[in-house]
Amino acid sequence: MPWAAQTTVYDDWAAGQTDPQLANFSIAHDSTYIIPLLQEALAINSAAKWWRWPWSPPAWMKTGGTMNGGGMNPAYFPSLAQYFVLYLQAYQQAGIPSTPYRVQNEPLYAPAPIRASIWQRAMRGLHRQTSSPLRLDMPA
Repeated sequence: MPWAAQTTVYDDWAAGQTDPQLANFSIAHDSTYIIPLLQEALAINSAAKWWRWPWSPPAWMKTGGTMNGGGMNPAYFPSLAQYFVLYLQAYQQAGIPSTPYRVQNEPLYAPAPIRASIWQRAMRGLHRQTSSPLRLDMPA
């Protein structure tokens, strides 16, 4: 499905609701096409690699409460760090090994009409919030 056609969020809530403990976290959306496709690719080439590039945290973690534009609410840095850890763990449980995880290709660019986020501050906050072997790459 094209990027602009659908937003994938693994812990989505209605406007004004939050889930800092990530009780609603699920990668079920990916189980229909994405995970089987990656499993098939790995069966063909076990050394296959791919990039994970989130463009926006869930709307409830952002200052504007929307997926479109804006930046992270620092109060949710611990939740976002755990969100990434849960994502990687869920994929590993599905037999998909961890690969590099990078933020969008323009981490300081998040105009309102695009499902994006300003990541620079968030990445620095995440590095302070998690002690897991989570590797988050970002340009300086």
